[in-house]
Amino acid sequence: MRALLAALALLAGLAAAPLAAQVPEDGTIAFTVTRNGREIGEHVLSFRRVGDLTEVEIAIDLRVNIAFIPVFRYIHRNREIWQGGRLASIETRTDDDGTPHTVSARLRGEFLEIRSSAGNLRLPADTMPTSYWDRRVLKQSQLLNTQTGELVQVQVSEVGPETVRVGGREVPSVRYRIDGDLKTDIWYAVHDNTWTGLRFATKDGSVIQYERRQ
Repeated sequence: MRALLAALALLAGLAAAPLAAQVPEDGTIAFTVTRNGREIGEHVLSFRRVGDLTEVEIAIDLRVNIAFIPVFRYIHRNREIWQGGRLASIETRTDDDGTPHTVSARLRGEFLEIRSSAGNLRLPADTMPTSYWDRRVLKQSQLLNTQTGELVQVQVSEVGPETVRVGGREVPSVRYRIDGDLKTDIWYAVHDNTWTGLRFATKDGSVIQYERRQ
């Protein structure tokens, strides 16, 4: 039955593919992160599948230096467990330039119960997090912020096909624009649905770009 539903969803033109289809064969998606063209760190996602469980470990390490002096740092750790296409649990901790954040969520029945440094929430079980690797975020109007635990409102539009450089080769991708509480452009590969790029502007006008390494 699950396979039939997945096939019907594909025929209906939904942006999502089954979780397994969005996980690279080597189990890793790694980005070099740049600010105005200069490297400031990395964003690495590691996947492990056991039966219908998918475990995702996410590590983001960013540091901005001016004249060799650190002026900004960002450290984020995220562990997600997915089962049957739903987020079963998530645990995150973040150091946003000295400001700590924590998020802990569990799937209980038809609700996702969240406890975070921003407060507690009870959300529908199909709520998606802002970890972006799962293309179903493109069909959402609200997302769980994995840094703060807050619910953010979004509008997604398709910009169109573009080529993205991944590990030294050109990969046909589709670009989407996310607006609302989040403002970013994001790319997914045509051939395997995996996340291939991201770009957004910070409050000071700097451009943050994700360049996938593999």
